[in-house]
Amino acid sequence: MGCGGSKADAVSPTISPRKSIVLQPPVAININVGENVQGFPATPQPRAFVIVGGPGSGKGRVVANLCSMYGMVLVSAEDLVLKFLPKKVAHTLELKTTKDIMDLLRKEPERVQLDWVLRLVQHQVEQQPGKTYIIDILPNLKWLQRNECLIANCEEHLKVFEEKVKIPFALNLSLTQDSLENTLDYSHHNTSNMKPAGATVGDEADNSRAKRRFSMHQKAAAPFVDYFSKQKRLVSVDVSSGLEEAIWDKIHEFFTTIDLHAWRPVYSVMVFAMSGMKVGNLDFTETEMPVITLKDIADDPAGTLDGLLESLCCYIDNEMADKNHHFVIDPLGTTIMSYVNSTQELSKNAIVFSDRRHDQSTCINKFSVHLNKLCGGDPQFKAVCSSEDETLLFPVTVNDAFCKHIALLMSEKHPSKRA
Repeated sequence: MGCGGSKADAVSPTISPRKSIVLQPPVAININVGENVQGFPATPQPRAFVIVGGPGSGKGRVVANLCSMYGMVLVSAEDLVLKFLPKKVAHTLELKTTKDIMDLLRKEPERVQLDWVLRLVQHQVEQQPGKTYIIDILPNLKWLQRNECLIANCEEHLKVFEEKVKIPFALNLSLTQDSLENTLDYSHHNTSNMKPAGATVGDEADNSRAKRRFSMHQKAAAPFVDYFSKQKRLVSVDVSSGLEEAIWDKIHEFFTTIDLHAWRPVYSVMVFAMSGMKVGNLDFTETEMPVITLKDIADDPAGTLDGLLESLCCYIDNEMADKNHHFVIDPLGTTIMSYVNSTQELSKNAIVFSDRRHDQSTCINKFSVHLNKLCGGDPQFKAVCSSEDETLLFPVTVNDAFCKHIALLMSEKHPSKRA
């Protein structure tokens, strides 16, 4: 099946007034973009930016989303140190384990200098100039983060580095200690009913460790943040709300402004309208979600289930990734409808998550709960979530095995996954 251009009328026109199917974040996510922030150069020189984010910032999830959505490549300073320091000292020392490296750097911290690490980073990003690299400059390991040789003369070393690899901006996932404490308090409050008696002591110890790690990170990050801030090349995103998807939407919005085009959407929500465009009180054509008519974009509307879903994934990735990540799928008029009552087992072992309750206690259920309310309150839809962070909503009458099978196939059919 090909991934060529699809018909222009595959997506229904916007109809007003629009109903909101997708839950909106309760607070606005603030982003501050420095006035000298630029996009990536069009020339074939390496394209890279620095990311900074400490404990509780969600940096790992943001990096994963950037790699998945834009095909970026992570370059971790910590990984480079662990890989290349043993080679650097091999003529005098033998470092076999991470503990060996830790013991050496505690005695001789000067073995790792920032300029050496930046040369390693430069070598990595020059391997494939056409790629976009995320430079995670600060280590997570505490004993590496404490090494002041990794931040000494930061401005001087970054200027030398930028003579070879220009960094148009640094992305700072901003979190204050007060907001970190609020997040920890909220987390412990919401899980208190599930904890055994006496767990408060453990909570306090966890909080104390998190605060110490946060302070350590802030000290290590300060020279890098200051460097880009002074030059007005800092993009600072307030992540204190902890609203993962809303924060990501704001970050994606920024990358769209610098003309970086997505490979595929993340946090996708797809409603499979097996019962038609009107369900209860809800008419999907009057919502803000684009309706993708499967028969219009499929290479062969009468083809196999695999082929239909491959066409769907190609269309979403090629035509919709920069515009939206919530869709209504109209499968009527295709052979997908003949599979609805199938009891076919998953073709191989896979992780999928499905609704069994109709409350709002999980990230999956919140979509089906909200949709069911819009339909009139009675359960009309159930949700299945794949390991690729795609939430698929199906009518409750559709066979569970079919829903799970669709989730598995959808996670495999994106062009970026097959590349």
